[in-house]
Amino acid sequence: MSRRLYSRWNASGLRARWQARRTHAKLRRKWATPEARRRRRYRTTVRLAAVITAPIAVVALITYWDDVRGMAGLTDQSTPTEVTRIPPTTTVATRVPGSVVELHQPFVGTPAASWKDGIDGISVPRPKPVGDFTKKQVARALAQVKRTISASLLDRKVIEDHRLRRYLATLAPGVRRELRDRLDDPAMAARHVTLIHKDYPLLPASPKLSGTLRVRAGKPGELIITAKLAAAYAFDTDHPDRLRRALDIVAVRRSVTTYKVHTGPRWQEAAHGVNLHDIRYLTYSMACAAAQDGYLAPYYSDKRWHGDGPDHPDEYYFDTSESVDIDESCDQ
Repeated sequence: MSRRLYSRWNASGLRARWQARRTHAKLRRKWATPEARRRRRYRTTVRLAAVITAPIAVVALITYWDDVRGMAGLTDQSTPTEVTRIPPTTTVATRVPGSVVELHQPFVGTPAASWKDGIDGISVPRPKPVGDFTKKQVARALAQVKRTISASLLDRKVIEDHRLRRYLATLAPGVRRELRDRLDDPAMAARHVTLIHKDYPLLPASPKLSGTLRVRAGKPGELIITAKLAAAYAFDTDHPDRLRRALDIVAVRRSVTTYKVHTGPRWQEAAHGVNLHDIRYLTYSMACAAAQDGYLAPYYSDKRWHGDGPDHPDEYYFDTSESVDIDESCDQ
């Protein structure tokens, strides 16, 4: 309060009267009877209730009046209210037609949709004595072969970074020395491992695997394990909207490999471990130009994309029970 205004306030006697009223109110509250205090609280409660309920009543009255006008046909119904429509969420449990490419679920719409991720997709027999191998030795041999399979088909440092020594480390020492220099040729390495083309990286989704291992006795100290496998890989793309179906980014490698696990005094130390006897394989839904150089790339990257179709339906090339020796090639 300014000094000039305070002087007028004080000089006019207004301040004295205001202070007198305040003193009277304090004394009245102090010496009021219980009945007077109840009446005072009641009046305060009624005032507060009126202040709170008045706006609510006004809103209710307006709403009611609008409803009445609407029922009477007095409101403007020409402009409809816009409703936001949210598409339903679809959970895919089985294969559906692959008309859309979904990068977060890249295998949906392909024959590999129901396969398990990684090494869990292989059906492995329960260990039992085979030939002169004990149950424990059979279990160890199966574990060794699974380690080799994982390195050749699933280990991203091998298949994407092409660090083939990680694959060689799973083989018997003699096989390791024999293959070390030969695998420098991508076309030769492609017989043993999947080589992802450096220009077409995989999506984060784990490759899917399907297949079986079959165990039989060989020579003394030799266990023969045949692996019939199919591995599916999902490739990244910056333009999924330009693709026709899921198999444009999913390629499959199907193979039949015969491993021989050696142990015991009959075999030299260099032969102890996993040995390779025979490898046959095919790839499908891939780029032919890259495949001829030993690399796996997505179908959409091929210059002959959308060319002539294959001789069999897609399921045939993913089925590990079918032969890998088929009379089809990229040259046809």
